[in-house]
This record gives sequence, C-alpha cells and structure tokens, in this order.
Amino acid sequence: MAILRILSENVVLSSTELKDESNDSWSNFTNHITYVEKSNYLTTNDKFFDVQVKKSIIIEPLGIQEYQNLSTLLSAFFSN
Repeated sequence: MAILRILSENVVLSSTELKDESNDSWSNFTNHITYVEKSNYLTTNDKFFDVQVKKSIIIEPLGIQEYQNLSTLLSAFFSN
C-alpha cells in the first residue's frame, strides 16, 4: 500500500527514488513491485533520470482506483 500511496502523490518516480521513499530493502521492494505490476496497478519503463537510464515506475488508473478504494475501506474500518 505504501508504494501505491507514494505513486498516487508523485505519479512517476525512478525505482531508486521510490525504494528510498518506501524505506524498504531492495529485496522486499523488488518483490512488491513485481506483485503490483502483475496486478496491473503500475508499469515500469526505462527513462532518463539525471542523465542516467533508470527504471521508471508509473501508477496506472487501476492502481489509483484500488488505492482510493482501500483507503476508504480502512478509514471506515478504523473510524468505527
């Protein structure tokens, strides 16, 4: 959920930026990205960041919608 939250606020980040922002290990981060990408919540592409080609991670509309749905559900759950 943290990855979708971060991407919903930034839309496109490099894998390094997103990993640093999520405060996760590379191993856990890679597993999370693979799972979320297979769920069609995000896509990855090669893109230039600071004159280097890095993996860009882009949230898809489905990812935004699922994040919003989960946030609403959790808010309702914890407010009761």
